[in-house]
Amino acid sequence: MIEVMSISKSFGDIKAITDISTTIREGSVFGLVGTNGAGKSTFMRILSGILKADKGSVKIDNMEVFENIQAKKLICFIPDTPYYFNNATVKEMMEYYKIIYPEFSEFRFIELVEKFGLDMKRKINTFSKGMKKQVSVLLGICTNTKYLLCDETFDGLDPVMRQAVKSIFASEILNREFTPIIASH
Repeated sequence: MIEVMSISKSFGDIKAITDISTTIREGSVFGLVGTNGAGKSTFMRILSGILKADKGSVKIDNMEVFENIQAKKLICFIPDTPYYFNNATVKEMMEYYKIIYPEFSEFRFIELVEKFGLDMKRKINTFSKGMKKQVSVLLGICTNTKYLLCDETFDGLDPVMRQAVKSIFASEILNREFTPIIASH
């Protein structure tokens, strides 16, 4: 369970989020909806421990998340703009994720990459925006973390791929301890 207790975050004079509290229960799908600039990405970065809240706290399974390696092992954060190493192939990113996430499922990743029609040997920087998003989602799913934080995950995906990703999320929820947290417009 993720517990968010009265968090606030400002960037200079800009108040990104003010006094937010919520509980995200295991095995649920948590949606975060808002306009551009509403604070969704800031909220996700605080949940993942990338940013520290100015006020309040975030606990994941009763552990403070900021600067806590044990809590962060339970999370994978997919940012709105995925980052890949320069000239990295899909296979190279898989190898990197296997190092960072000990529970990463190489078999499942290869299976999903084939299902989505992606080429493991192709450089990701040659992919379309939607294909890059597909790779980031597949990497995230295959980390096998308990919580998957998805910032604008469906942006850039065509309707068929959106449905495919939703189906994967549903399957994961049914088959393992999995809670996606999804921010979108």
